[in-house]
Amino acid sequence: MLLWLKRLFASKKRLVGSPHFDQAPWRTLDISGTVVRFKNPPKSVRIANRHWPEKVDLYEEDYKEWPDGEGLSKHIFKNFWSYYDHLLWGEGHVGSCSISISIQRRAPHNWSIRSMLHPKDCRSWILSRRKKKVDEFDFKTPLTNDDLDRICVNDHYLYKERTYRGNRGWYEKYHTPLSDDHLLTFYFNPGSNQSLVNDEDNLEAEVENTIQSFMENLHITLSPDTQKRIEVLKRNESV
Repeated sequence: MLLWLKRLFASKKRLVGSPHFDQAPWRTLDISGTVVRFKNPPKSVRIANRHWPEKVDLYEEDYKEWPDGEGLSKHIFKNFWSYYDHLLWGEGHVGSCSISISIQRRAPHNWSIRSMLHPKDCRSWILSRRKKKVDEFDFKTPLTNDDLDRICVNDHYLYKERTYRGNRGWYEKYHTPLSDDHLLTFYFNPGSNQSLVNDEDNLEAEVENTIQSFMENLHITLSPDTQKRIEVLKRNESV
């Protein structure tokens, strides 16, 4: 059904525009041997999306350096979906949710951790980055190991964090290491015309459902080299 037609039956408490993951095509990213597979529903509106490569080289020097010099990053995929109320007597566009997939790489001189593949080091890296955001923007965010969730998604473990930012609501990130020096991040950023959390509409519920559906359809298989490196770290830990 066309979006404008769906909007004739929409309301503040029944927004339309949510992506349909069950009908969406699969997209596969090959990141230096690590395979990331996920459903990729089209945008709610017909806006051309940038072409994102299906193969990504972890070691290609195309990263953007961070202002503090502690690391670098690059985006490898982006998409977004919009939510709408009634076509005639509603506001129109009520909010959105974007997904950005990126790779973090620690700077060569940064030895604050030994390896992203070591759980303790990976947690330390994520929490240190969050602390900088807290200090800079006064966000409420996880700052201890107990606040950083480790979840299993289709037999693969990721670190989950939710950052609260006052009236603007929250955003959510999921992280998984790719090598000693690289971290893969899925960043879900909800947007709202007013406030994400309110009693007037069900935008927050729609966003929550979108994120959950994306994660349920996410499959990650680490490269053979990364799997071998993890085994080496485990053996060294047991010595």
